[in-house]
Amino acid sequence: MIHKANLQIHKVSVNSTSVDGTRHVALLNKPHQVKHLQRSQTLQLDAMHRPVLYHQHNAIQKSIAEKVISKYAKWMQWRNDGLDSLIDVGTGTGNVLMEIVKPHISKAYRRVVGIDMASDAIAFAKTYYKSQRKVEFKILDIGTENELPADLIGQFDHVTSFNCLHWINNQIQALKNIYQLIRPEGGDFLLCFQPYLPFFDIYEVLQNTSTWSPYIGHIDYFGGPLQRIEEDELSNLLEEIGFDNVEIEYSFGVHTYQSEKEFKEHMAASCMFLKHIPPQLHSTIMKDFVDIAQRLGCRASSPSGNKCKYSLNFTNAVVYAKKLPQCH
Repeated sequence: MIHKANLQIHKVSVNSTSVDGTRHVALLNKPHQVKHLQRSQTLQLDAMHRPVLYHQHNAIQKSIAEKVISKYAKWMQWRNDGLDSLIDVGTGTGNVLMEIVKPHISKAYRRVVGIDMASDAIAFAKTYYKSQRKVEFKILDIGTENELPADLIGQFDHVTSFNCLHWINNQIQALKNIYQLIRPEGGDFLLCFQPYLPFFDIYEVLQNTSTWSPYIGHIDYFGGPLQRIEEDELSNLLEEIGFDNVEIEYSFGVHTYQSEKEFKEHMAASCMFLKHIPPQLHSTIMKDFVDIAQRLGCRASSPSGNKCKYSLNFTNAVVYAKKLPQCH
């Protein structure tokens, strides 16, 4: 069943909160160093700093996840015995899983796992949440065409994924792999992704410039079949893979950033393509990123300087689906 939701407006004021690996956790415990990092003019996001910045500037992702889980948690097929197992795909630094999803699981849960292909984010999550019992974080590309690890395949009652799938090229394989993660006895899947973000258009312009094409011209982050997919196409695709009782809700909204600085910091924390750019050029490409965003109409108001607001229109898709018990 397909639902259309009303326009939702998200006004964002980003505060600092989280991280990756022992050195990242140490940074969080030293606010003066974090403040210095936030004010850095170079925006050189090396492997150590990127999880720190993402953990600080993922308020939008957390806001979306909170809205989704608050509505759909009651739909999920929680076990009567409370021994639920859940895996979160594209878990990043783990805060959405641990702060938003996990509180909805019975305290008697059997296993909670977060997976992500970003080794620095997983290193952070392992350190930051090391005191959590029965919680694991693992490096895994959900779009892999290789066989899934034996300790993951067919092991979970529930799969969640928030704000991840639009970053993956091999999206069909990713959905097939997600289906394989669910136990043969059956389970369910809660997915949230963005079929459209202005980010896609900005990146495409950057890709085709003479300055940045040598670095990212060959990397198509947003070429997957789920980009701009219609609801009925998405429903048919999920059913072809094997999912049943598919429910889809599309909504259209706006992210608003209160200043150019806030906009740039959030975008820098989320930009996967920065790893392909020499660190000394990070500030330059982010300046070009903001300039392109302005040309594409992402500036929400006309005042000059850092007081100017920026907005990003987006399409959000929420999917709830089941894997029914498999006959042997």
